[in-house]
Amino acid sequence: MEKKELVVYGENGQIVDCKFQRVDFDQPATILSYCEDVKDEIGRILDTTAQMAVDSQEVQVDENMISAITSFDESLDESERKKEKEEKLPVVVKKFKGILSSITGKKEEEEETTYKGRYQEYCRGIEEVCVAVESQKQGSLNDIQLRDSIIKELMPLIEQLEEMIKVGQIDKATYDETIAKLKELPPNMDTEYEIQYKTQLSEVFNGKLNELEKALVLYKEQIQSYRLQQRTDMELVMNSDSYLRDSAPILKAQGSVMVFNRQQENRIKTMARLNEATNTAIVNNARELEQNAEGAVELSLNKGVSASTLSVLDASLKKGIAIYKEGRAKRQEQIEKDRQTLLDLNSSLETYQTELLQLIDDDGVMAELLKKDSSNRGTKRPPQKRIGSKK
Repeated sequence: MEKKELVVYGENGQIVDCKFQRVDFDQPATILSYCEDVKDEIGRILDTTAQMAVDSQEVQVDENMISAITSFDESLDESERKKEKEEKLPVVVKKFKGILSSITGKKEEEEETTYKGRYQEYCRGIEEVCVAVESQKQGSLNDIQLRDSIIKELMPLIEQLEEMIKVGQIDKATYDETIAKLKELPPNMDTEYEIQYKTQLSEVFNGKLNELEKALVLYKEQIQSYRLQQRTDMELVMNSDSYLRDSAPILKAQGSVMVFNRQQENRIKTMARLNEATNTAIVNNARELEQNAEGAVELSLNKGVSASTLSVLDASLKKGIAIYKEGRAKRQEQIEKDRQTLLDLNSSLETYQTELLQLIDDDGVMAELLKKDSSNRGTKRPPQKRIGSKK
């Protein structure tokens, strides 16, 4: 379809035909309303499409969805802990929980305590994210189409506004030429008033054109913003496609790799414990064999009474005999010393006995003498003779 020209220009740039209402300086109201119909139409489109742009029903990806993907290894750890806790429950409790699960039809315990259950839960989380990403992808596609429609509707109006501003500038220049011709006339009051009035109208229209030029720039910048947003939405669509086609399957595969790694880790730990237990059993058995062998050799070397024991006994007997011999000699010597001492004591006792008998005899003689003397001298006592005193 051939595009209709809003303005037809002549060879010298003069306006030959125009499809819109031009400014009429003889009617000042047309200065104020110039291009307002185009601006109103642009504003209506912008307002309507703005309401449509914010009315989005897409599913959002929240932090819980992202956390379910990034914390899958922690979920496997939790599965192991719950499995260990489940194994430690009493038998009665396990039977009761089994009956309850069969009644309710729930298999939450299996999902929480097995790698398979955790992996299936992980895949469900990825599917939820895929639904949200698909929703956002469709939202981006809708926004691209919406902005494309807005641009298609706005561009003719913006082009018209730009053309109208250009025509307005031509009309203003033409009008300013009439003012310049009036200034060339002989000055008088009417001419001066007319020049002032037309100059004011020209200035008002110039201000109007300035506002329209600013609005034109704003509209063009808005179109550019829409185009930049289209580019951003295109990137989002490509990223969404990449996630849905590449990342999501890879994430599921990576989840299975995590499960495989955990299973291999558990198998490695199990085999390591088995190897350790096997080596420990062999080492303990070898040590017991060694200890038993040492005990048997020791027993064979030291069975019965040992020669060293007989040597000790012989040495003790020799020493005991020597002690007895030495003791007998000392005993004989002591007897001889005691015999001599007893002989000396007996001799001394005989001497003591003789002296005592002499003392007894001397005391009798003295007693008689004392009796005679006391009868002759009255009551005066004569001096007594003491043993060992000088004569």
